[in-house]
Amino acid sequence: MNIFSKLAKATAAVTLLSTMAFSSIGYAGTSGSGQITPAYEAENLTQNTGFANPTTANACDTLEYRARLWNPGPGNLSNVMVQVSLSNEVGTANTSTISTTSSDADPVSISAQTTVNLSSAQSISYVAGTAQLLDSNTNVVKSLPDSIMNYQGGTNIGSLNGSQLEFVQFEAKVNCPTPPKPPVTPTFTCNTLGITIEDNRTVKVSALGTT
Repeated sequence: MNIFSKLAKATAAVTLLSTMAFSSIGYAGTSGSGQITPAYEAENLTQNTGFANPTTANACDTLEYRARLWNPGPGNLSNVMVQVSLSNEVGTANTSTISTTSSDADPVSISAQTTVNLSSAQSISYVAGTAQLLDSNTNVVKSLPDSIMNYQGGTNIGSLNGSQLEFVQFEAKVNCPTPPKPPVTPTFTCNTLGITIEDNRTVKVSALGTT
């Protein structure tokens, strides 16, 4: 192999490595953009289990869902939309999805899921008025509108700057079935009883009762 052939192969190898390197950088995100990396868990408040994914629950238990939103930077994110999907279907497992969107992020949208395994087939419902935005120390920053749920379109939590951590949380209730009513046994009371004998031969009886 002559020197020119070796040089051509070396040049091709360098070109290939350069292409691979730029492809990896492009996949990781555009320079200067921010990202949202969510983590989603639920805690059984009734059983005081702590946050986990998955977690377990029984009928009538109260749950608290919490999503961790972290922007590693370097860019800041504005108008971050958060939307929660919580199925109200009856089953022994319930999976909720939280989605975040910002036109400044790369990727623009990302989602995470958490699952609650139920001891019996039940549904889970969002508790209105419980959605909150928390800071990195889980202190309440502000209450969030119920529009955070997917059937109302989601809500704008504001900005998420580079290296900033926030949490979104809300409560939900496992369905509490109403036990069937026992059958009612009727009772009878005789309030008035009258007997009349006519002509020593005919007896008339009258009664007034209630049930």
